[in-house]
Amino acid sequence: MAVRDAYYPIAISFLVVDGLAVGLRFWARGTKKAVGYDDVTMAVSLVGFVIFCAMELQSINYGIGATAMEDGFDPIKAAMYFTIAQIVYILTTGISKIGVGLVLFRLADKSDMQAVRRGLIVSLVMVAGWSLAVALIFALQCRPLSVAWGVGKGTCISTSIIGNAAIALSVMDMSVSWFYAGLPVFMLYKTQLRLKLKISIMVLLGLGAVSSVATIIRLKYAIEVAQMSADGGLANPDIIPTTLEATIYSMIEIGLSIFAASLTALRPLLKKVPCFTDLSSGGHSGSRGFSSMNTFGQRSKSRDKGGPAIRLDDRNVSLDDRHAVSDADSTENIMPPKTGTIQKQTHIEARYESGDPQEPNAYGRRQW
Repeated sequence: MAVRDAYYPIAISFLVVDGLAVGLRFWARGTKKAVGYDDVTMAVSLVGFVIFCAMELQSINYGIGATAMEDGFDPIKAAMYFTIAQIVYILTTGISKIGVGLVLFRLADKSDMQAVRRGLIVSLVMVAGWSLAVALIFALQCRPLSVAWGVGKGTCISTSIIGNAAIALSVMDMSVSWFYAGLPVFMLYKTQLRLKLKISIMVLLGLGAVSSVATIIRLKYAIEVAQMSADGGLANPDIIPTTLEATIYSMIEIGLSIFAASLTALRPLLKKVPCFTDLSSGGHSGSRGFSSMNTFGQRSKSRDKGGPAIRLDDRNVSLDDRHAVSDADSTENIMPPKTGTIQKQTHIEARYESGDPQEPNAYGRRQW
């Protein structure tokens, strides 16, 4: 299968998956009126991804990278859409990484982690500045930019400069991805959570590092472009086969990044998945999740025959946080509250036995 043939299935698949993930993210937050800045940032990155994919598919329709001319092909329009799409990709990559960082920033805000917050602020500024700088290089690859797709006269920078800029972007991308993936390990190190729950949260918050695999593969093509010395911008026929194949991994990278970042906001839905069940139960040993809490106080057929004690989940309630036991924010209660707050822990156990309902305490034995 030719490289061109892979564009449509990859683009459509990620657009559908990411659209559903971001939509469910807003639904989960919106039902509790807890939409935050990280949600808006992820929505903006999805819009950028849609524009990027649309331009790439248009360039394919107009014949970019085709070995023979066919009806409907237009080399100038193909080069124009392909060139602009790369600039959109750079900006969208930066926005998606900022969205992931803001998710962690919100988590760190729930605990006494000023050092983590400062590190995240530095990383966010670095991502924004780095992405804008590389986008500017790509936008000024030819003066005027229309020369890059064969319209007008002007000058263009060497493809080696473009390749080196792409390498710098890839290095930043990988570094930030792994930093954000490793940060939850430090953030959860001292929390009073079961090991299974800690691992579940770490995996959930660290899924963004998966996108760096596509970045590593794309780095190989960036190095190849950096070793060339042709002029004419990204749409130069000499480098089109390389950049066309590299763009596939760019598409995969953003698609995975948006999807992974959206999963962190779907805790109310992920409780249906066995490996993430503890994310909604609070992670206490012996916890039955929401099931035991929902069944407390309801009569059942087994009650007439007696049964074992039902232990309700222990709940930690912070008196200075009205949302301590709410799922309004899907990242609520993942991190421990700030030090110095007043907390209350309640343990409730209910027992029942079979017997004559006329006799005292037949059904009334309870321990509180």
